[in-house]
Amino acid sequence: MDKKTSFTTNWIRDGWLNIFQQKGYYLLEPTSLIPQDDSSLLWINSGVAALKKYFNNPNLAPARNLVNCQCVIRTDDLVNINSQSYHQTLFEMLGCFSIGSNFKSEVIPIIWEFFTSSKWLNIDTQRLFITVWENDSVSLEIWKKQEKVNENHILFGTKQTNFWDMGDGPCGPNSEIYFDFQPDQKIPRNIMELDNKRFIEICNIVFPEFYHKKNNYLPLAEKCVDVGAGLERIAMVLQDKKNTFEIDLWEPVIQLINQTISRTKTNL
Repeated sequence: MDKKTSFTTNWIRDGWLNIFQQKGYYLLEPTSLIPQDDSSLLWINSGVAALKKYFNNPNLAPARNLVNCQCVIRTDDLVNINSQSYHQTLFEMLGCFSIGSNFKSEVIPIIWEFFTSSKWLNIDTQRLFITVWENDSVSLEIWKKQEKVNENHILFGTKQTNFWDMGDGPCGPNSEIYFDFQPDQKIPRNIMELDNKRFIEICNIVFPEFYHKKNNYLPLAEKCVDVGAGLERIAMVLQDKKNTFEIDLWEPVIQLINQTISRTKTNL
């Protein structure tokens, strides 16, 4: 099959859920976009938002390693839809989570396998860039060991770019994966050069391993993992589209709208 037609959104979604289930992760069904028993959110705005009860009380979780695909809404992205090719208000987030179980050495290899193995997405490793918090030597060494990883494509971020911290509460370093639409161009020298339309972030791996309390960062008793990968963005890359609204998931809807408009004009 042609690359543009073989990597459907359904195939990508199923692949994500399957690889993690094969690694022993428990499959969680997606929840409603309306938060249940959570007055802090109007909508579910991330994959982990629907799982907060498990992180607050791990004993409630059906397993310590979880995988899902959650539909989310982010209204703060509305202003970016016209200016960016990859922002959507309603989209699907591929997620995997560990609560006091798998951590960096277990999760990073699975993520890399999914994106680069010929069994799964088979993305050229020379078109992938990785960001790592400058103080996270453990993640750096794990990334270096991954098959065919280009060490020149590992870029270091600061606490502002690669440390997930929302004030008091769990926090930790994060690692991102970017796809390069123009691999024949000069290799970026720093993380700030990824912030343009040449690159697109397709996965973010967060490692909450500290508890931020006032000005202190205390080690968590149970380190966690919170991974989010944008289904529509990955499909855009694999289907060789210019924006996320051209992928197979949206194309039939847009065609139907165009047909309806055309018929309406004809009947006027």
